[in-house]
Amino acid sequence: MQLLYSNIFPLSIEENQQTILDCFQSQISGCDSVDIAVGYVSKAALEELDHLVTEYNLSRVNLLMGMYYVEGMAESAYRVAVALNEKWMREGKGEIRLSRAFKFHGKLYVFHKGGEPMSAILGSANLGVIKPEANNIRQYEVASLLKDSSEVQEVLALIQ
Repeated sequence: MQLLYSNIFPLSIEENQQTILDCFQSQISGCDSVDIAVGYVSKAALEELDHLVTEYNLSRVNLLMGMYYVEGMAESAYRVAVALNEKWMREGKGEIRLSRAFKFHGKLYVFHKGGEPMSAILGSANLGVIKPEANNIRQYEVASLLKDSSEVQEVLALIQ
């Protein structure tokens, strides 16, 4: 396990530490598919995820949004989520799902290579961590990078 950080003064990262965003970028650039389950998303983060899926030519992406069934979501994010779901399903790349059974507040990211899960990030960071904006730029998050295959499989099983 490797601890991942935010980089916000006065808790700036030290030389041997990595930010959640840098780790996410590193993991997604080296994978061919991704499964994500988070509580919340933003319009900008959804658009960034789609950009990364295209940039790195991911074969599959599945996103679970866990906190919107009861609470509702911003109209702009909703429209992007619907459009991306339609696009990814049409292209056979994946889908965006909404938890309706209960509020899911976890933040889980599993990266796959060659059909096998290779790593997972779990922590406090919703999808907005991949595209910081004014409302979350000063929000401190912490996470862990897991590479142990049994731990990564356990995270994947929860997402699925």
